[in-house]
Amino acid sequence: MNSVKTVLMISLLAFHFISKSQSLQMPPVDVLSLDGKTINSKELLAFDRPTVLVFWNCDDRNCLEFMKELSDTYENEWKGLTFRIIGICSNNNSSVESIRPMVNILGLAFDIYFDRNDNLKRALSVPDLPYTLLINPDTNLCYRFEGVDQDITDLLPSSAEKCYAGNRPGR
Repeated sequence: MNSVKTVLMISLLAFHFISKSQSLQMPPVDVLSLDGKTINSKELLAFDRPTVLVFWNCDDRNCLEFMKELSDTYENEWKGLTFRIIGICSNNNSSVESIRPMVNILGLAFDIYFDRNDNLKRALSVPDLPYTLLINPDTNLCYRFEGVDQDITDLLPSSAEKCYAGNRPGR
């Protein structure tokens, strides 16, 4: 029985954590900023530090709670660390105007973009929401977290540091 649990745990960890060598080809999909400006998704990764993309749905209670917890932790504990967070709201039946009030109510401390018609979600093969991708500055996928992972607030800072360490000059 213990060996079954061990195999299951190793399988789950292998599923969640991906090697740094996996390149992520960011598709050229347009998303909208909350002020309604169109931005190409490739621009989201134009940053010299790791980027955390969090796909979420503003109609889903689990997603809302997850985003609020992530935002509170980011604002209170992670500001100034080596990564940034970008929320990608994936609601095909919504508009920027309907998402903006929810973002304000939650007080999200990071940039939010709207994935109109779920084009970016589909292009990156994102399954159920919430779904989190940690991407290094060379657009290599370092880690992915599926669902409401209770350990993400513990794992994300160290994962981002490992992701960034592999990109520093001289490494």
